[in-house]
Amino acid sequence: MKVFSSQLASLLQMGKSNRTEDDDLMLERILITIRNILHVPADSSEYHDLQNSLTSHDRTVLSMAEFGVTDLLFYLCGNREEEQHCLLALETISLIFRDFEPSVLASANTGRDHQKIDKELEELKRREDMKRVQRKCAKSTRHSRFGGTFVVQGKKSITEKDLIYHKNIRKIKDLSFDDEKQIRRHTGYNSIAEDKSQTRYSTPKTRSTLKELAIKSLDVCYNPLMKKTKSLLCRGQGTAECDETFYLWACAFFMEFNRIHDFKLDVVAETLSIDSFSYILQITFKFHEEIKSLNAKKVEVKKTWARRLHNAVRTYREMLENLNKMLSWRDEKIKGIAKVIQNNIFYQQEYRELPTMLLKQFERRIFTRSYLTDLVECTHLYIRMLDLYTRENTLIVQETKKVKKKKK
Repeated sequence: MKVFSSQLASLLQMGKSNRTEDDDLMLERILITIRNILHVPADSSEYHDLQNSLTSHDRTVLSMAEFGVTDLLFYLCGNREEEQHCLLALETISLIFRDFEPSVLASANTGRDHQKIDKELEELKRREDMKRVQRKCAKSTRHSRFGGTFVVQGKKSITEKDLIYHKNIRKIKDLSFDDEKQIRRHTGYNSIAEDKSQTRYSTPKTRSTLKELAIKSLDVCYNPLMKKTKSLLCRGQGTAECDETFYLWACAFFMEFNRIHDFKLDVVAETLSIDSFSYILQITFKFHEEIKSLNAKKVEVKKTWARRLHNAVRTYREMLENLNKMLSWRDEKIKGIAKVIQNNIFYQQEYRELPTMLLKQFERRIFTRSYLTDLVECTHLYIRMLDLYTRENTLIVQETKKVKKKKK
């Protein structure tokens, strides 16, 4: 990481106007290399260890913070001239905070942090005790072949003799020839979608380092980075279909971290506006239509779009959480901004129909249980805010009437 830091620093000091094409190519390759290093999946044995142990990913992030690679990355994101590298930088930032919940990082080095870790360790110990007890109580699956042979009187076999049966039956209706037949099952039809997301706690040093990085990214580069990324995505200049997913992740992660740690409206102002709500709604409808248009047999492709839709729902829910907190703020100016946004999302028909549309679309073999949890919480929050709004104001919804054609 020391080599990457020195190379990045020298390239960024040149400035956009003084760099050649080879320099820009070298800068992009360094960012791709760092991205690929962070993208290496963790060993499965590391996640089966205690949750407060260091992994290879944690060591990489600590090394990046030690040699200043993260500071250079934040500078790159906040610089207006470096727009072409913002999508790659956003993906790298998302990989830095991979598998960490913003609530865990926001409560680092506090009393809540230690209490949460103690509860997690108690839960792990309880699960291990349950598995140990189940292993002790497990019965042998070996079948006893000395149960006897029985004759069914009045029931002829193919040899014109009484039928021989190897089980003791008391009623003739219990007689069945289908016991040893293999049932043909439709694989994946009634299966439940597996949630592969995992939450990491790591060591206190790693959590405090990531907390400092999250605070620094909010202060330095969050607003300009989200503005440039949204501009590129709206112009269709994204390099991959998953670029919108990184934008949604950044919105949900940093807004939740800012809300729990120390709510500052100015550091997340770019994603708390009417345009941002409208853009998130547009992305959500896009993902919904993609899932709806796919063939029923393309389950794996649907699961990919379902994960992207989950990110959109989480982002929309977090934006509602921030809006709800703005409405309870003491500053009248912030309250006024929140009421303007609130009027917009309550009067437009698309926002009101969104929760119902997504709930009707739910399929357990495509969507995970965590998606359903976030969707129900989002719906509950929207209805609760609507209920409080209607108590103080009169909500007038104008419906378009269909004009009946006159019969000739």
